[in-house]
Amino acid sequence: MKQRILDLKNGIGQCLKNFPVETALGVIFFILYIIDDTNKSYYHQIYEQEIQGGSSALAEYNNHIKNVLFLFPVLFVLVYWCRTFFKKKYLYYLSSFVFIPLLFASLDSFLFSIGYGFTLLLSFFLLLIDRQSKENLPFSRNVFQTLWHLGLSVLFGLLFYFACVLIYISVIFIFGLHDTWEAIQYAGIFDCFLISPLLFCYLQEKKQENWQPGKFIEIVLNFILSPAVIIYTGILYLYFITIAWHGELPKGGIAYMVLAFVITALGGRMAQLIVSRRYYDWFYNHFSFIALPPLIIFWIGTIERICTYSWTESRVYLFAAGILMTLYMLFLLFKRLGNYRLMLLISSACIFLLTFIPYISAKDLGVLAQRNRLEHLAKALNLWDDKEHKVKEMEDIFKADYSEDIKNCEQLAECFNYLRITLGKEEVTRLYGSSNFTFATPELKKKETSVRITNTSPIAIPEGYRFCSELSNNTSYVLSTSNDSIVYVKNRDTKEIVLSFNMEKQFGPHLKEILSWEKDSVHDLTPFFVKNDSCMLVLRSIKYDIENKQFSCREHTGLLFLK
Repeated sequence: MKQRILDLKNGIGQCLKNFPVETALGVIFFILYIIDDTNKSYYHQIYEQEIQGGSSALAEYNNHIKNVLFLFPVLFVLVYWCRTFFKKKYLYYLSSFVFIPLLFASLDSFLFSIGYGFTLLLSFFLLLIDRQSKENLPFSRNVFQTLWHLGLSVLFGLLFYFACVLIYISVIFIFGLHDTWEAIQYAGIFDCFLISPLLFCYLQEKKQENWQPGKFIEIVLNFILSPAVIIYTGILYLYFITIAWHGELPKGGIAYMVLAFVITALGGRMAQLIVSRRYYDWFYNHFSFIALPPLIIFWIGTIERICTYSWTESRVYLFAAGILMTLYMLFLLFKRLGNYRLMLLISSACIFLLTFIPYISAKDLGVLAQRNRLEHLAKALNLWDDKEHKVKEMEDIFKADYSEDIKNCEQLAECFNYLRITLGKEEVTRLYGSSNFTFATPELKKKETSVRITNTSPIAIPEGYRFCSELSNNTSYVLSTSNDSIVYVKNRDTKEIVLSFNMEKQFGPHLKEILSWEKDSVHDLTPFFVKNDSCMLVLRSIKYDIENKQFSCREHTGLLFLK
């Protein structure tokens, strides 16, 4: 036992000595997390300062810290990669300072974009690339050994965390201490920034050139991974035959499924090089030809979506992935070109170009395509102002009849929505004069829209009225709607109808205005006031069925004023 503890101590010391920058990065990010967590207690004060016109510098700075924390996997891989590939150590040490400029950058849009996901994927690819493993066999060994070490480091990190949790709970319970749970939280973060990453570095340093997978890994590769790939191949073939027989186009999401299938199959093909018993050579040796029908499905579905809806950031990535996927299938037919390391390098270079290079990035290409599409659709709908080069005002957009141009209207709304998400509402307003084109809301696509009127300010009792009653199951008055769009307000006890009106006549003249409103927005309540000689009703929400062109009213959505 004493020797094991001594070995563990020496191992930790050696790891800290061999990976000083990785260790320093983990410590820095752990401290940044503590700073971020500590500053959260001031958010309420900051919010009050903002309301009073005060400064929000601390809140903004804290938001920058929080955003940088999400980039730790990327920065860690960058540091580790610099240590592995650069002979000059100063580049390795300088890489630890990359995070500093990021503390002053606005990362919100990037972290919530597809580009962030592909940045993580690029980091993962860089982790798998080895400078010495150029041939397929040593490269495959390196890949699966790295994946095994990655899995072990995460597993032992979780065990460390659970051990901390058990110890903490036991101490709290035995000694009756006050429970804040901050220690458990910090233990998890300490594991993410230091324990698991450094354990991975330690395991990677012990890599074996002639590494062979253990029984567990071999069972997973031979009896789970490859059979799953073969079964899924059969499913894709069956789907291919079905759509070919019926003359249908592939479903929109099938392209992503084919992409995942090819990537998994390439992993299974690599695995055949390192397992002791190769059961599936008959499948993987002919995979380039086997993958042909799924590739046909992929390209038909992808091209059809692009032709119909134009380019977006995700479709640019998907199209590039399809080109690489097709190219790699051709590579596998030739021994010299069928190099897995080469494929990974090409994929990494493409991700880098499409994510970080301006004008040719997937984001920029998608924005350019959708802007051209928006202008084209607006001109087709006669909504484009040639003098101002902007979309016409909202009152010129909506029509009472939705039968003729509904498809183009829906697509125009999709363009606006995409650009609002990608560029921001303010930028879209600057470019086109409006960003509120909401024709194709999810409710409208379902052929039903619900317009809810939200007004937080109290409604004063109008002059001439003495009482106010909310319409609900627990009050004296209830609201109901007949099949012929007639709304009744009844006295629950006497069954007397105190108010009735036709919804078509009430809301028909205001249809254009109502459908231009965004959901849960505040507007003039004038169309929702209905009155007679004895009472007045203020409605809170309505429904409009596009398919049947009928209004309806939800129950319990109004206030009744009585004289």
